[in-house]
Amino acid sequence: MLLCGSNYGRAYLPAFQRSAGRFSVGGLLARGSSRSMNLATSLGVPLFHRAADVPAGAFQMAVVALPGRETRVARDLLEKALPVLLEHPRRVEDLETTYGAADRAGAPIHVNGHFADLTAPSTFIDELSKRRRTETPWRVEVTCQDRALYAALDILDAGLPLVGAEGVHPASRPSAEFRSLELDLSGDDGTPLPCRLDVHAPDGAVDGSARYGVDVRIAVYAGNGRLTLESLAGPVVWVANPQRGARATGPLWQVFSSPVSLEELNGQRVEANLKALERLASDVEAKRGGDNAETLDLVGRHRTLRIATLWGRLGGVLTTAQTSKG
Repeated sequence: MLLCGSNYGRAYLPAFQRSAGRFSVGGLLARGSSRSMNLATSLGVPLFHRAADVPAGAFQMAVVALPGRETRVARDLLEKALPVLLEHPRRVEDLETTYGAADRAGAPIHVNGHFADLTAPSTFIDELSKRRRTETPWRVEVTCQDRALYAALDILDAGLPLVGAEGVHPASRPSAEFRSLELDLSGDDGTPLPCRLDVHAPDGAVDGSARYGVDVRIAVYAGNGRLTLESLAGPVVWVANPQRGARATGPLWQVFSSPVSLEELNGQRVEANLKALERLASDVEAKRGGDNAETLDLVGRHRTLRIATLWGRLGGVLTTAQTSKG
């Protein structure tokens, strides 16, 4: 495995360790900072400074965990026919170009959204998918930090497929640290779904800062009640409408997840990255076995492009609204 990035890339190391030898780091691609050199030394692997320096055929897969502005590395590796697991988020324009490189090389590429594979979001997705079979949602409320907007859209889309947004405009009475939008989401059934989006964006806050008071909260309303993911750690809560759909002797609310500690949540994140590695490895093995059953994961690709398009559009409106406010 070629690991690209010595900063966030280190988050994948516990997943490699938990894979019982299935995945291991054989090389590090980074710019050559002291952090990168120290990591390569501690791992006992060669350090490459450019994708062009990576020998063809030296690795079976690559994890590209680099900032979004580093858009060329994944394409350069794909051109060497090296399968890639690409960390989110990415601009839709970059994804389209990268998918083109994957097609030309015949090498799979997956984008790791990560958070949708955590326990509470997975439970929320399953419950939302199940309840949509009998009830049509009529409103969505999303609250998240600015760095988690893609994750929030990814989680929501997994349970309620989104095909676009209309009528996007800044909400009235914005607060100092929140940027807010009102919009109509377009579901896969074509019905407009009113949505309120509140993004926490404290000035100067960096990823992991204690200044963020929220990670992701999603509430989906329907006629018979409300399903809420309170945070990435849970809980997932269903609150029934007492006037509709509630049994006389049944509970008016239910909790579908259990309390977790920070240590347990971090363990879930390791498992989420391991799942992403396993999915890519399965795709690689299917391709090598001559399996023609959509080895490039076209369904996942279309979904990723859909989310990236919406993320880029909403992020652009939020940035414009903040600039105008300033």
